[in-house]
Order: sequence, then structure tokens, then C-alpha cells
Amino acid sequence: MLLLATFFPALDGEGFSILPEFLKSSADIVDVIGLHMLMTNFLAGKGEVRFVVGSLGWGFAHSVSHRLVLLWVGARGSAFTWRWIQTSLDSSADLMVIVSMACLTWMITRSQNKTIITPVLAMCVYSTFVYQSIQHGFSLYGWSLLAFRFVYSIATAVLTIIVYSANRTSVARKNE
Repeated sequence: MLLLATFFPALDGEGFSILPEFLKSSADIVDVIGLHMLMTNFLAGKGEVRFVVGSLGWGFAHSVSHRLVLLWVGARGSAFTWRWIQTSLDSSADLMVIVSMACLTWMITRSQNKTIITPVLAMCVYSTFVYQSIQHGFSLYGWSLLAFRFVYSIATAVLTIIVYSANRTSVARKNE
């Protein structure tokens, strides 16, 4: 957040500008570096366990930092609205992207074929930019935007599984 506030100040206009939003989303590369450092320096154990533990912890911290105050103050003081259900489901979609990003970060340091990992990792890093572009380009709000976020998150997760399977298959062939 400090990086965003320092290098990417808020624009005065209400509109959507592609370049500043793309640069803001590029700051999420720091998340990839942080996940890599977390998994290599602070977590012990088998690689698959490290990325699951690291991604779930990172996802929990992301949810707490982005949504806890909103839910605590807003949901506690008002009657039931669907907004809080949407916020919870939005957090679940973000968790899928974060787990995929952690898996791809772990794989990119151990794979010989980085060309199939890099585009899917870029999908994870720039997911916020894609969400905002779709929201402003197609005027999606509420449930339709949430549905798009879930489709995008599931697509990212499925592509991560495919890349992981391809990576495991190539490692198995190399060991034979």
C-alpha cells in the first residue's frame, strides 16, 4: 500500500485511465517477490506444502487488510444486505488467484520451461487490472462483475493445474 501511495498518486478525474491502472497493477509484482521470499526463506518442508501454506497465509492477510474493517463496521451496524455476501464471495475469488499465484511462483523457480508458466503468472499479477478494465469497459457491477471474477479465477486455477501437470510430467520424463 505504501508503494502504491508513493509512486502512484490518485488521479483527480473520475474516469478510467489504462496506463495508470496498469502501472498500479504492476506493483503486485512485489507480492510475487514476497511470496517467493516467504516460501524459500521462512517455510520449511516439501515444496507443495510450502506453497499451500504460504498462499493460504497470504490470502488470509490479503482478506484481512482489504475487507476486515469494511465487514466489521458495515455488516455489524446494518440489516442484512447482499453486499456483504458479495464481499465474502469476492474474497473467495481472490483466494483462488492467490493460491494460483503462489503455485506458479514456486514452479517458475523449479521449471526449465518458464514460457508456459509466465503468461499464467501474469494473469494472476494483473487480475486487478483485468477486473477494472472489464468493469469500466462493459459496465459490469454487482453480481455480474462477481460472476466474471469467479470465471476468471477458475480459469486461472485450471490453467495453473494444467501447467503444474505439464511440469510434473516433464520432470517425470526427465528422471526416466
